[in-house]
Amino acid sequence: MTGYRRRRYIISRLQVKLLALIAIYGAVSVLAIGLMTFSPLALKMIDPDASALEQERAGAVFLALDLRLWPAVLVTILGVGIHAVLTTHRIVGPLYRIQQDMRKASRGNYKVRTHIRERDLLHSEADDLNHLLSSVDQRFEKLRTLAAPLRGELVPGDPLSADCKQALESILVELDRIDPRRAEDNAIEAPEPPPALPSASIEISCDSLEGESSEVPPETRQP
Repeated sequence: MTGYRRRRYIISRLQVKLLALIAIYGAVSVLAIGLMTFSPLALKMIDPDASALEQERAGAVFLALDLRLWPAVLVTILGVGIHAVLTTHRIVGPLYRIQQDMRKASRGNYKVRTHIRERDLLHSEADDLNHLLSSVDQRFEKLRTLAAPLRGELVPGDPLSADCKQALESILVELDRIDPRRAEDNAIEAPEPPPALPSASIEISCDSLEGESSEVPPETRQP
């Protein structure tokens, strides 16, 4: 997006963590370079078996490197630090913008679109998010259009008209397209009912019922 500038170069904690990690790598690299450069010369200078001339030459080289190497290291650290801030700014800035737009979308604002600077990174990720938000917004706009005939038609106690039923069916179809799991659930076959028992096993003859009802225990008979 042209003409868009950020006011801060340090945007979030993520950028601070990235810069701290880069600083740690830089410090380890400088320490390794210093040890590999000056350790042999220092050992030569304190070597008792080395001649005075060799120790003097090692000391001269040590001082020369000390005067030339560390200023170059400081300039390099300064340049790398500035470049690291700018580079992480081009990465964390779009991430921060995408995060803010996703929060707006989570509150129901699907018309929001992510715009980042031309020199920033993560353009493809921002385009994918915009495509997702546009698709969701179009789905909900279609649902609103389909639900428009229902406004004013839903009266308590009145049966639904044919137009209302058709609108409801269209809304359900669109909901299935938005959430594929609903369509999968609807496609699952209902469980088959248990097999019915044979009629012969549950038939009881009327004669047997009458015989059982006519029999009265002797204790209950009145004289």
